[in-house]
Amino acid sequence: MAQLPTKSVSQTISNIEFHYFKVKLEIQDFDGAHQPVHVFRNMLSKALKEVGGLVATGISLDILKYYTENMVAILRVQQTNMKLFWQTLTLYTFTLGSKKAKFTVLANSATCLGVSVSSRNFTIV
Repeated sequence: MAQLPTKSVSQTISNIEFHYFKVKLEIQDFDGAHQPVHVFRNMLSKALKEVGGLVATGISLDILKYYTENMVAILRVQQTNMKLFWQTLTLYTFTLGSKKAKFTVLANSATCLGVSVSSRNFTIV
C-alpha cells in the first residue's frame, strides 16, 4: 500500500514585520549633559555586541526619533529579533564617562503609534 506524503502545516498568528520600542537612556547622578544621537546609537550597538554576541550585532535597528532633551528614542526592530533586543536592553548596564548608565524600556508595541502617543499625558479641559 502506498503512503501518502505528509504535509507540514504552519500557521502565522500575525504578519507584523516590526516591533517598536520607546527607550530612555538613564544616567546615574545626571548633570544635565545630554547625549547626542550618535552616542545613543553607539551604546545600543555596544550593548547588543556584549550581551548577544556577534549574532546580536546583526540585528537591524532603526532610530525613528530621538529626543535629545530627555534622551528618549523610538526604535524599530524586526519582530523576529524583539525578544533578544529587549533582553539586551534589560540586562546591559555600562559607564558613560564616570557615571553608571542603563537603558530603560518605557513602552513597546506592534505599532509605531503605540509608543509615540501616551494617553497618560493628556489633560482634561
